[in-house]
Amino acid sequence: MITHRQNESRGKTLALILIGFVLLAALSCFAAKKPAKKPAPKKVPAGKPEIFQLEPRGVQRGVSVKIKLIGTNLIGLTELKLHTPKLKGALLAEPVATTNEVWLELSAAANLARGAYELSVKNTNSESSLVKLYVDDLPQAYENELKKAKDPSQALKLPVSFWGNLDPPGDADDIEFDAQAGDSLIADLAAKTISSKASAMLTLFDSNGALLASNNSFDGGDPLLNSRIPATGRYHMRINERTDAGSTDHYYRLSLGTFPVVVACFPLGIPANQETAVELIGFNLPPKAAVRLKAGAGGEMEVPVDPEKFRSRRTLKVVVHDGPELIETEPNDTPGQAMKIPVPAAVNGRISPKGSAPQADADLFQFPAKAGQTLAIETDAARRGSPVDTKIEVLHPDGRPVERLLLEAVRDSHITFNPIDSVNDNLRVENWREMELNEFMYLQGEVCRIFRMPQGPDSGFQFYNNQGKRRDYLDSSPTAHALDEPAYIVEPHPPGTKLVPNGLPVFTVYYANDDDGERKLGSDSRLLFTVPADGNYLVRVTDNRGYGGERFAYRLIVREAKPDFKVTLAGDNPTINAGSGKEFTLSADRLDGFDEDIRVDITGLPPGFMVST
Repeated sequence: MITHRQNESRGKTLALILIGFVLLAALSCFAAKKPAKKPAPKKVPAGKPEIFQLEPRGVQRGVSVKIKLIGTNLIGLTELKLHTPKLKGALLAEPVATTNEVWLELSAAANLARGAYELSVKNTNSESSLVKLYVDDLPQAYENELKKAKDPSQALKLPVSFWGNLDPPGDADDIEFDAQAGDSLIADLAAKTISSKASAMLTLFDSNGALLASNNSFDGGDPLLNSRIPATGRYHMRINERTDAGSTDHYYRLSLGTFPVVVACFPLGIPANQETAVELIGFNLPPKAAVRLKAGAGGEMEVPVDPEKFRSRRTLKVVVHDGPELIETEPNDTPGQAMKIPVPAAVNGRISPKGSAPQADADLFQFPAKAGQTLAIETDAARRGSPVDTKIEVLHPDGRPVERLLLEAVRDSHITFNPIDSVNDNLRVENWREMELNEFMYLQGEVCRIFRMPQGPDSGFQFYNNQGKRRDYLDSSPTAHALDEPAYIVEPHPPGTKLVPNGLPVFTVYYANDDDGERKLGSDSRLLFTVPADGNYLVRVTDNRGYGGERFAYRLIVREAKPDFKVTLAGDNPTINAGSGKEFTLSADRLDGFDEDIRVDITGLPPGFMVST
């Protein structure tokens, strides 16, 4: 018999069993819903390594050097790539690489030519861009190492290449060295030529702080200073930025010593299909330094300079000419001494330094010509790297200048609002409403031509230009003009014309030119000479500033003018999608005074295409 108490006890037991099953079921459900383990994260590929700079940027060949690469993504590099077999090197495990720095050890073969060589680094994903390392034969010294030395003012032993940095703005570096009396010291600074932002200046002082020499540019480039040492002793060189700018990008290399440097050559042109001796010009060169060139057909030829004997700042080239290529015969400073040349011909000359002479050197050449003939006379100098700024003049045999035109002023005015330089093609003048398109304007010897009238009270004339530079006429040369300077509208007349006085001046224009007015030859000279009568004439070549020296070389070319034109097409072979179009441009180069209309016909278009201006 089951009693009530037994039933109660049995009920409690069943309840406990049910609770246990519920708990087990809940735990089972919980276990079933437990999230799975997260998958391992995907490995991110290494970023592309980049090199911003090297420390140091230059090494001496034949010497092993440790170099720090500064950049980004430099952890995990797998390879150092040296793009010439004569450079050997490897990445270093110590110091440990960071994202922005890694070290390598490198050496250049002892017979590796001086110059810039490229290197890069790789990781498992990609390769960095190339960076330049500069290899030299001189011992290298570095500003940061000099600052760490116990005596930062210690003298450098010459010859040496010193690497420095003008940072922060206003920084100036002073280096000391010992030199012997009579030394021909060379201080050759490289900045722009090695992609630096520095516009550096060199200043040489003696031990007492007296200024001996300075240079901020050589032939328009980085400074090069040559100075004769007056006495044996300690000297120091100051390197500073001309604009007081400075940053990590204002680095430089200064090579100091008495080594030979080639900076130019003479002549600038040689005859085709002949062997010619070309003189090397520079500092600390042996007597009669020259190379022999065997020229082929006409064109241009490089002058080989032995890099193991001479340092050189640029590649030297000469013109190879199919016609006569003469050498100036001195003395030819006066009309009676003028060197006789044929037509056509090219003659190579030099403007000598003034020295003790009362005036700068002038070279005169005599040539025959026939009445009505038009000759093109020009110089080739600055385009060859010569520092001479030539001026050419055509003279009668007795030295009188040959008249070209009379310019009669018919309206007067003056420059207003602001002055203009020798390039600007926009000018404001008074009384502009009295002027017309295509009239000549005379500005203190410069003759321009009006292309567009002022567009309102707050604008000026636009003159004819060539690639944005003001073009000149009648072989005049561009110059700067001051505010309130007189300006005249002029009309040309043949020489000897009897003009009715109108109260305004008459200007005589001679056959002379400083800088090519058509803006094609830079600072070289060019003019077209229309011969007034049969006979002999002279052409005089001078430097417009009165400078001279053995580097001041030029080629004078005299030939018969051949008026013509050359049309060039830009934007040819375009890909044109259906329903669209593409722009192209035509430009005409007028040669030797060609001034006729030029018509261009475009024919042969595929079906469905059209051309409009």
